Amino acid sequence: MDRFPTQDIVRAALVDLLRSKGYERLDDCVEVHLLPNNGRPVYRVTPDSRAAALLASELAGITGRALNGDSPWLLVQGEVNLLLGAVRDHARSYANRIEL
Repeated sequence: MDRFPTQDIVRAALVDLLRSKGYERLDDCVEVHLLPNNGRPVYRVTPDSRAAALLASELAGITGRALNGDSPWLLVQGEVNLLLGAVRDHARSYANRIEL
């Protein structure tokens, strides 16, 4: 059976992405809901209006897909994998700078 990231993991990655870009209002900045899709999940991402532009820009850079300021957005599994990889890479890069 395939294992997919939970909506909480995806939300945490989005919050980390916003935090890494200096966004400070993190409490209710984004909601994520997992939608069933014939065995492969789709994630519905709804940022608050203050975070939408920044998150759309960052996700476009990560996924290669332009997202407009209107939400919610639907992310497929491959896009979520790219998001998780980008957040992981950023954390490693940050940890390496701390060690220097």
